[in-house]
Amino acid sequence: MAGYSIEGAQVVCLPCAFVDYCMKDANPTYIAVYIYGFRQCFSNNPKGKVADVANALGILESDVVRAWQFWERRGVVSLSYNSESDPTDFSVTFSDLSSFGAGEKGEKEEKKAVKPPYKLSDVTSAKDKDKPLSEMYTIAESLMAKPLTQNDILTLYSLYDWLGMPVEVILMIIEHAVSLGKKSMRYIETIALSWSENGITTAEAATEYLSSFEKAGKMKRKFKKLLGISGRDLTETEAGLLASWSETLGFSDDMIRLAYEKTVMQTGKASFNYMNAILKDWAEKGIRTPDATEKEEKVKKELNIRQPKTRFSSYSQEGSYSDDELEALIKKSSVKVGGE
Repeated sequence: MAGYSIEGAQVVCLPCAFVDYCMKDANPTYIAVYIYGFRQCFSNNPKGKVADVANALGILESDVVRAWQFWERRGVVSLSYNSESDPTDFSVTFSDLSSFGAGEKGEKEEKKAVKPPYKLSDVTSAKDKDKPLSEMYTIAESLMAKPLTQNDILTLYSLYDWLGMPVEVILMIIEHAVSLGKKSMRYIETIALSWSENGITTAEAATEYLSSFEKAGKMKRKFKKLLGISGRDLTETEAGLLASWSETLGFSDDMIRLAYEKTVMQTGKASFNYMNAILKDWAEKGIRTPDATEKEEKVKKELNIRQPKTRFSSYSQEGSYSDDELEALIKKSSVKVGGE
């Protein structure tokens, strides 16, 4: 087991319960806000205001507010608002986390694996304290071009509260689903769950994922057109092979098209496995252009012509023999047995 040690530096010790239980599945930005705020408790000149934290971490003030509200919902901190008109003016009190992982608070934390049964009053209360959350619902209705149902409202709130996703990411999910022609809240929730499991919980990570998704989509459309595939989407295996030919093996569109044409000529159909064999063979031989494939074929033909012919290979494969001619050939090739 690896060991860890530190020498000659001032340190801030985080509660073990926070590391072991509280930060699981939490947004990395929220974790950074907690750590920075916790460190300010040990400073002679604490800079714990929302603006200070945002400036120190290079994030938006709204991200800082959402982070503290997230930790409050988790029971990790408690917030005391100093002004009814300013939602960023509050004091943060760090909770005693010694009971997390066991007992009442620990059980509460374990239950986070299951979506809580939210009520509309929960959403209304949260919207009153969080302007970006309130605006999220207005923008969501605009993106989906329809009024949100009660189930829609509760589901979106669960993505925000249960999964801890920022408003920006939730709106990106909705926009992504709509671009795919999917306006079902169930579909939106499925995307959100997938993103959460894969750590796509920040605007930066979501932007990177969507960029990769769009790139993959363009590649699929290009190769479907290139290979004459219509009326269906590419399978996961086919898409994987296309990606390997283009990105891993580094073949141009012309070479992939040429491999497709040779496959159809040899097999009479579009076989991805046959194409894969051709392209891998070309890659091993360093063949990267159509001209190089022509040269290889010429070399193969010359080698076939130079091959010595046997007396059997010299027989015409196209002609036909009469019954008498076949009987004569058999007699010539027969072996006498028993001294006959």
